[in-house]
Amino acid sequence: MTEASPPQIPEELRPYLDTIADRLLSGHAAVMIGAGFSKNAAPPGSAPDFPDWSQLGDLFYQRLHGRVPGPKDRYLQVPTLAHRFEAAFGRPALDRMLLDAIPDLQHEPSALHAALLDLPWSDVFTTNYDTLLERARRSVISQRYDVVLKPDDLGHSNRPRIVKLHGSLPSERPFIITDEDYRRYPQDFAPFVNAVRQTLLENTLCLVGFSGDDPNFLQWVGWIRDNLGPQNVPKMYVVGLLDLSPSQRTLLEQRNIIPVDLSECPGNAGDHHQALRRFLDYLESRRAADSQLDWPEASPDTRSDDTRDVRQIVDRWRDQRRRYPGWIVLPEDLRRSLWRETSHWTREMPAGDTLPGTLDLEFAFELTWRMDKCLCPIFDNQVQFLEATTERYWPLADPDASLESLPPNGTGADATTLTSPAIRRRCHYVLLSMLRYYREEGLSAKWNDACKRLLAIRPVLSPEDEARFCYERALFALFALSLEQLKTRLADWPRNDALPFWTAKRAGLLAEIGRLTEARRLLEHSLNAIRAKLNLTPTRADYTLVSQESFVMYLLQAVRLPLTFTTPDDSDIRRQRREFRERWHVLKQYKCDPWQELETFEHSLQRPPTTTLDTTKRPAFDIGWSIRTSNMGPWNTEALAAYNFLRFCEDAGIPFRLPGCTIATKTAAGTLRRIAEYSSYWALATLVRIDDTKAVDEIFDRFSLARMNTPTVDGLIDRYLESLRLAAPDITAGDRRRDENFGTLLAGVLPEILSRLCCKCSRVSREKLLDWLVDVYRSDHKSNYRGIGHVWTPPRVQALSAFRRSPVSTVEFRRSDSPRQRSGSPALARASVE
Repeated sequence: MTEASPPQIPEELRPYLDTIADRLLSGHAAVMIGAGFSKNAAPPGSAPDFPDWSQLGDLFYQRLHGRVPGPKDRYLQVPTLAHRFEAAFGRPALDRMLLDAIPDLQHEPSALHAALLDLPWSDVFTTNYDTLLERARRSVISQRYDVVLKPDDLGHSNRPRIVKLHGSLPSERPFIITDEDYRRYPQDFAPFVNAVRQTLLENTLCLVGFSGDDPNFLQWVGWIRDNLGPQNVPKMYVVGLLDLSPSQRTLLEQRNIIPVDLSECPGNAGDHHQALRRFLDYLESRRAADSQLDWPEASPDTRSDDTRDVRQIVDRWRDQRRRYPGWIVLPEDLRRSLWRETSHWTREMPAGDTLPGTLDLEFAFELTWRMDKCLCPIFDNQVQFLEATTERYWPLADPDASLESLPPNGTGADATTLTSPAIRRRCHYVLLSMLRYYREEGLSAKWNDACKRLLAIRPVLSPEDEARFCYERALFALFALSLEQLKTRLADWPRNDALPFWTAKRAGLLAEIGRLTEARRLLEHSLNAIRAKLNLTPTRADYTLVSQESFVMYLLQAVRLPLTFTTPDDSDIRRQRREFRERWHVLKQYKCDPWQELETFEHSLQRPPTTTLDTTKRPAFDIGWSIRTSNMGPWNTEALAAYNFLRFCEDAGIPFRLPGCTIATKTAAGTLRRIAEYSSYWALATLVRIDDTKAVDEIFDRFSLARMNTPTVDGLIDRYLESLRLAAPDITAGDRRRDENFGTLLAGVLPEILSRLCCKCSRVSREKLLDWLVDVYRSDHKSNYRGIGHVWTPPRVQALSAFRRSPVSTVEFRRSDSPRQRSGSPALARASVE
């Protein structure tokens, strides 16, 4: 059976099966297996069949009366008959008779048992004594079942579980069979009773191979009905070839049990195995149809300059976007699939003025959306097309504008395919993407212009776009190393409880600048809000909330780790860490695994970058022969991996640097060499954020400085000195040994960079550096400037002072003031500036 050919189900039964499937796929369905299901086992040779409930009664009758019950013989219910058997022969004889009557080990679980357990039931309950289910779970990969044989095992088991309610062969006794067993069951097996009651309250219960007249089951259903009221009892379903009389059907319905009689399906012809196979296949087909774990579907390559093909690709991209299941970050294997389908459309943009109607805007929107999901930045060759498209449609971003104001474009300009609201949403999205590009490339003038445009229409932005705009403004301040502006942007960020994940991203920025307590409070609030939504919106084909939950859990654990250093009692944190591990096992089934994503980036970026030559040659096996390989790929895969990681951290809200959490920091350091040649501003901003002095040596070496001109170096010096000036209050209040805020981070890494830049700056910048050095060494907090010792080494101080145009007082610089010393350097360097 395939997804395209689900089993035939009569229309009158389909609503019931769809309800079961919906609850099952959302994690809120349990199944109770009765004796009838064991008849589907696979017997080797001529092994006897499993007896059902009535056949067990016949065996008891035969032993008590010495003959097989005839058509005119009537006996009491099976538990009463078993009780009489126990009174006549004793309990050991009763147990021996059950062992002899149930040919457990003579049968193997069938494919039907494995198909049942392969479905995502919250729990599997069974009143059967045989071990078919326990043995069938060994062949099931998608689910991991714990087996619960005794009530004491419940507290040490994880869902999903196979719960043996009435004992288990060969020796887990008592086997619940007599009237007295059932009478004492609520007292002797109270944990089992409570577990089933809780399941009945929280889940839809499906009865398979079960008649529904088990005394325990009737008692549990009665308890639910007594406590909730007849109108509030959850629906239960008994599924199979039922052959019910009208009175039996009415009695089940009175107990809120809906009979799903599969004898109405064509082709079953009294075959119980075939009927149950059809039932399980239908549930599996629904799971396959609802699953989005393989998004996006593969599609043919239709790259062409023909506008009809542009329309075709836009239509396909739109359909895929609408089916996107909502991951915060598209999982790595799916990113590769999406990139393979998208990459060739990034090399050459279509001519926007030749596209009819609003096709240029639709293409721009769908392309930027896919680039975002691929974690790829906008490429330089795309900028002109995106800017021209945004400029053309921006007048329509105002809600008072109409489509009539749209300037003509291409052929058939009046054939507009988008409404005004749709145009506005796409304009906002594309401009926000361009705002991000301008920030990454350090194009401050263009960033400010785009920011002004968005501020003008800010009241009409959607809540999601408003949050994205606030996040972008905060990141711009962070890239500019403007600590005060960053604090202002974070304080002005309006609270929106409907968007808890954006609150978590704000918390990530607060954590990066050292405000861990506030970040922890926001993350806890976000996690509670996301989980509250999950309780109202079961997870099926939309993984938005489970994806958000996984990343907020990661952030909260990362933020809580440094707080443990100052917390005397960390029992709550250890307990939460244990709970998080258990929850992550559940979230992994939806491909929501931040740890796996970070480990993938770690393996590719925490190693020296490799260079791929256009042509490589290696010796062949035969002497004198060689194998030549030509690399036709247009992409620098090392740089792409670095860009992917940087965007991954931004999209997930993960800070680069937290005390005790170095995975992101070390991996970010691996991006610097890979992107410095293409995005120097982005690389410099990342360099400062990770506070890695070794990375400073790699980026600002003699070769890189030789490629910089003096105005560029002067601009960097001005920006870094201004950042240090604005961060002075935080530097003063901080502790250089703990790097507890962003100011101490700047004071640690920026002097290291300035010690390189001063070798190629102008006279004006050298004077600014010398004045700054004098001010720092006259302050009471010079020890917080960790890298300053490299700025005032004798050769550099002499180079700086040589350009001094006016005499100043002599200043002594003691090597002991610097926390880092170079071997062989003098203990005292004296610079007389005249």
